[in-house]
Amino acid sequence: MTGNHLTLLIRALLVSFLLLLSGCDQSPPADKSWALADEGLFSAAVSEDGRYALLGSTTGKALLWDLKKRKKPLYVWQHQEGKAGGIIAVALSPDHKYALTAERGSLAWWDTSSGKTLGFWTIPEIYSLSISSDGQRALIGLRDQSFYFSLQKGTYIHTLPHAGMVYANDLSKDGRYAITASDRKEVKLWSLSSGKLKHSWSLPSKPYAVALSPNGKLAITNAASGSTTIRKTKSGKTAHTLPPARTTLSALVFSPNSKLLASARIAQRIDLWDVKSGSNTKFWRPQKSNAHRPSAATVLALEFTHKGKRLMSITSGGIVQRWKVK
Repeated sequence: MTGNHLTLLIRALLVSFLLLLSGCDQSPPADKSWALADEGLFSAAVSEDGRYALLGSTTGKALLWDLKKRKKPLYVWQHQEGKAGGIIAVALSPDHKYALTAERGSLAWWDTSSGKTLGFWTIPEIYSLSISSDGQRALIGLRDQSFYFSLQKGTYIHTLPHAGMVYANDLSKDGRYAITASDRKEVKLWSLSSGKLKHSWSLPSKPYAVALSPNGKLAITNAASGSTTIRKTKSGKTAHTLPPARTTLSALVFSPNSKLLASARIAQRIDLWDVKSGSNTKFWRPQKSNAHRPSAATVLALEFTHKGKRLMSITSGGIVQRWKVK
């Protein structure tokens, strides 16, 4: 065989290999897609029925969209008129009756049926936010602590001490637990009935995402460029460590029956996991606002909808997509 023939053969094999890789990397297309924002987003949330999306913009406005009526937002909310602070965190109650929006120094509670403010509080240095299943309480991540807060009464139920800035948190839907994660490489699990610390886990780097299963039996944590670990809330022991060994996640959510888990790798893809086995069953590639800007595909929010049969995602580029789980 001549050198030219060998070169051509190598090129042909390389092209075939790249095509094979491309075929293997193909993900199922989205069931539906909506482009809802031209401006950048800091935060986002989706209602459990998949009908409403709440977007927290970098310009200081929160936009509540009814995805069945998409000509314009249902409501546009702003904390302080004339001040363009970014909405760094948002949350929707499971029944979508209530919404929370946070700037770095303030928190607002909204009635989604009327669009009216139910409460407004000045709270310095807010970093993360979760809402209870009934929409009446909030978990607010601050510097050196978190507050479990009664929205109706405007009072603190528990103060949960934490070293560092609490960048991520979550509440279990059964109302038993809260999970908080700080930049001091520490994650804590709390009992909401007593406000006492149940478990504390040290991570190799700053935690980026945490979540609790709806039944309160499992907690999941991810460290920046590190491992993703599912732990049992009762014992604190590890149930599974998910591959790859080094990855950074931007969002995590359990399915309503706690049997599936969805995770989003920053600017890469969404993975679906079987919780019992710890195996990856499916993945999707979120749409990018600009093909030349991978960061535009960072997923800010994930939510299982339609009784766990669909998964919805929202990217920092304002693109909402629905994926078929079953």
